[in-house]
Amino acid sequence: MNERSSKAFWLWGQFDPQSTNILKKIKKDTHASLGGPVFEEHITISGPLKKQRIGRIAPIKNCLHDLRPITLEVLDYDIKDIYFQSLFLKVKKTKELVLLKKILDKELGLKTARYFPHISLFYGNESKDNKLKLIKSLPSAPKKLILDKISLVDVDENIESWKTRNKILLS
Repeated sequence: MNERSSKAFWLWGQFDPQSTNILKKIKKDTHASLGGPVFEEHITISGPLKKQRIGRIAPIKNCLHDLRPITLEVLDYDIKDIYFQSLFLKVKKTKELVLLKKILDKELGLKTARYFPHISLFYGNESKDNKLKLIKSLPSAPKKLILDKISLVDVDENIESWKTRNKILLS
Protein backbone atom coordinates (compact mmCIF):
# COMPACT_ATOMS: atom_id res chain seq x y z
CA MET A 1 0.00 0.00 0.00
CA ASN A 2 1.12 3.54 -0.59
CA GLU A 3 2.20 5.68 2.32
CA ARG A 4 -0.68 6.95 4.43
CA SER A 5 -1.86 10.46 3.77
CA SER A 6 -3.70 12.30 6.53
CA LYS A 7 -6.05 14.15 4.15
CA ALA A 8 -7.00 12.24 1.02
CA PHE A 9 -9.56 9.97 -0.61
CA TRP A 10 -9.22 6.20 -0.51
CA LEU A 11 -11.13 3.50 -2.35
CA TRP A 12 -12.46 0.79 -0.09
CA GLY A 13 -14.05 -2.52 -0.87
CA GLN A 14 -17.16 -3.02 1.25
CA PHE A 15 -19.34 -6.03 1.82
CA ASP A 16 -22.75 -7.57 1.26
CA PRO A 17 -25.16 -7.44 4.23
CA GLN A 18 -24.35 -10.93 5.53
CA SER A 19 -20.57 -10.34 5.46
CA THR A 20 -21.03 -6.89 7.02
CA ASN A 21 -23.03 -8.39 9.90
CA ILE A 22 -20.33 -10.98 10.57
CA LEU A 23 -17.66 -8.26 10.64
CA LYS A 24 -19.78 -5.94 12.83
CA LYS A 25 -20.13 -8.69 15.45
CA ILE A 26 -16.39 -9.37 15.52
CA LYS A 27 -15.62 -5.63 15.67
CA LYS A 28 -18.14 -5.15 18.48
CA ASP A 29 -16.36 -7.81 20.57
CA THR A 30 -12.98 -6.31 19.65
CA HIS A 31 -14.09 -2.79 20.57
CA ALA A 32 -15.57 -3.98 23.89
CA SER A 33 -12.19 -5.50 24.79
CA LEU A 34 -9.66 -3.06 23.33
CA GLY A 35 -11.59 0.15 22.64
CA GLY A 36 -10.14 2.15 19.79
CA PRO A 37 -11.82 4.36 17.19
CA VAL A 38 -15.02 3.36 15.41
CA PHE A 39 -14.84 2.92 11.61
CA GLU A 40 -16.80 1.17 8.87
CA GLU A 41 -15.98 -2.37 7.84
CA HIS A 42 -13.77 -2.29 4.76
CA ILE A 43 -10.75 -3.54 2.87
CA THR A 44 -8.60 -0.77 1.41
CA ILE A 45 -8.18 -1.23 -2.34
CA SER A 46 -6.55 1.94 -3.65
CA GLY A 47 -5.28 5.37 -2.63
CA PRO A 48 -4.39 7.87 -1.51
CA LEU A 49 -5.96 10.21 -3.99
CA LYS A 50 -5.32 13.86 -3.21
CA LYS A 51 -8.44 15.96 -2.95
CA GLN A 52 -7.49 18.17 -5.89
CA ARG A 53 -7.53 15.05 -8.13
CA ILE A 54 -11.00 13.94 -7.10
CA GLY A 55 -12.44 14.90 -10.50
CA ARG A 56 -10.92 11.67 -11.81
CA ILE A 57 -13.42 9.61 -9.80
CA ALA A 58 -16.27 9.86 -12.35
CA PRO A 59 -14.78 7.26 -14.75
CA ILE A 60 -14.55 4.64 -11.98
CA LYS A 61 -18.14 3.47 -12.57
CA ASN A 62 -17.30 2.80 -16.22
CA CYS A 63 -14.21 0.74 -15.45
CA LEU A 64 -16.16 -1.38 -12.92
CA HIS A 65 -19.29 -2.04 -14.98
CA ASP A 66 -18.27 -5.59 -15.96
CA LEU A 67 -16.99 -6.63 -12.54
CA ARG A 68 -18.98 -8.95 -10.33
CA PRO A 69 -18.84 -9.22 -6.53
CA ILE A 70 -15.63 -10.84 -5.34
CA THR A 71 -15.44 -13.64 -2.80
CA LEU A 72 -12.61 -12.81 -0.42
CA GLU A 73 -10.80 -15.73 1.16
CA VAL A 74 -10.02 -14.94 4.78
CA LEU A 75 -6.85 -16.64 6.03
CA ASP A 76 -7.12 -15.89 9.77
CA TYR A 77 -6.78 -13.22 12.41
CA ASP A 78 -3.41 -11.51 12.56
CA ILE A 79 -1.69 -8.65 14.33
CA LYS A 80 1.10 -6.17 13.69
CA ASP A 81 2.73 -3.45 15.72
CA ILE A 82 1.35 -0.81 13.33
CA TYR A 83 -1.47 1.53 14.37
CA PHE A 84 -3.63 0.98 11.25
CA GLN A 85 -2.83 -2.75 11.07
CA SER A 86 -3.00 -3.54 14.76
CA LEU A 87 -5.56 -6.38 14.65
CA PHE A 88 -7.12 -7.58 11.41
CA LEU A 89 -8.35 -10.39 9.24
CA LYS A 90 -5.67 -11.35 6.76
CA VAL A 91 -7.12 -11.79 3.25
CA LYS A 92 -5.66 -13.99 0.52
CA LYS A 93 -4.23 -11.97 -2.36
CA THR A 94 -6.27 -13.57 -5.15
CA LYS A 95 -6.10 -12.81 -8.87
CA GLU A 96 -9.54 -11.15 -8.71
CA LEU A 97 -8.56 -8.84 -5.86
CA VAL A 98 -5.25 -7.87 -7.45
CA LEU A 99 -6.99 -7.24 -10.79
CA LEU A 100 -9.53 -4.97 -9.07
CA LYS A 101 -6.69 -2.99 -7.47
CA LYS A 102 -4.82 -2.70 -10.80
CA ILE A 103 -7.94 -1.51 -12.63
CA LEU A 104 -8.63 1.17 -10.02
CA ASP A 105 -5.00 2.27 -9.72
CA LYS A 106 -4.73 2.59 -13.50
CA GLU A 107 -7.99 4.56 -13.78
CA LEU A 108 -6.86 6.93 -11.02
CA GLY A 109 -3.33 7.33 -12.36
CA LEU A 110 -1.80 5.75 -9.26
CA LYS A 111 1.25 3.53 -9.27
CA THR A 112 0.31 0.05 -8.10
CA ALA A 113 2.40 -0.53 -5.01
CA ARG A 114 2.93 -3.62 -2.88
CA TYR A 115 -0.48 -4.69 -1.60
CA PHE A 116 -1.31 -6.23 1.77
CA PRO A 117 -5.03 -7.08 1.74
CA HIS A 118 -6.57 -7.11 5.20
CA ILE A 119 -9.76 -6.11 7.01
CA SER A 120 -8.95 -4.07 10.10
CA LEU A 121 -10.83 -4.87 13.28
CA PHE A 122 -8.96 -2.53 15.62
CA TYR A 123 -6.80 0.54 15.16
CA GLY A 124 -4.52 1.42 18.02
CA ASN A 125 -1.46 0.71 20.07
CA GLU A 126 -2.07 -2.33 22.23
CA SER A 127 0.22 -5.01 23.60
CA LYS A 128 0.77 -8.16 21.60
CA ASP A 129 -0.35 -10.22 24.60
CA ASN A 130 -3.69 -8.39 24.88
CA LYS A 131 -4.37 -8.76 21.16
CA LEU A 132 -3.50 -12.48 21.17
CA LYS A 133 -5.66 -13.04 24.25
CA LEU A 134 -8.58 -11.33 22.51
CA ILE A 135 -8.14 -13.41 19.34
CA LYS A 136 -8.49 -16.59 21.42
CA SER A 137 -11.87 -15.34 22.68
CA LEU A 138 -13.20 -14.38 19.23
CA PRO A 139 -15.21 -16.76 17.03
CA SER A 140 -13.33 -18.55 14.27
CA ALA A 141 -12.40 -16.19 11.46
CA PRO A 142 -14.96 -16.32 8.64
CA LYS A 143 -13.62 -18.31 5.69
CA LYS A 144 -15.22 -16.16 2.99
CA LEU A 145 -16.66 -12.65 2.74
CA ILE A 146 -18.36 -11.04 -0.26
CA LEU A 147 -17.03 -7.71 -1.52
CA ASP A 148 -19.91 -6.19 -3.48
CA LYS A 149 -19.21 -2.46 -3.59
CA ILE A 150 -16.44 0.08 -3.99
CA SER A 151 -16.66 3.16 -1.78
CA LEU A 152 -14.93 6.51 -2.13
CA VAL A 153 -14.00 7.63 1.38
CA ASP A 154 -12.86 11.04 2.55
CA VAL A 155 -10.18 10.40 5.16
CA ASP A 156 -8.46 12.80 7.53
CA GLU A 157 -6.61 12.59 10.84
CA ASN A 158 -9.82 12.15 12.88
CA ILE A 159 -10.83 8.55 12.13
CA GLU A 160 -14.34 8.98 13.46
CA SER A 161 -15.00 11.77 10.95
CA TRP A 162 -14.16 9.64 7.90
CA LYS A 163 -17.01 10.02 5.43
CA THR A 164 -18.11 7.81 2.57
CA ARG A 165 -18.78 10.05 -0.45
CA ASN A 166 -19.92 7.53 -3.02
CA LYS A 167 -20.65 3.79 -3.30
CA ILE A 168 -20.54 1.83 -6.53
CA LEU A 169 -22.22 -1.58 -6.49
CA LEU A 170 -20.54 -4.43 -8.34
CA SER A 171 -23.24 -6.23 -10.32
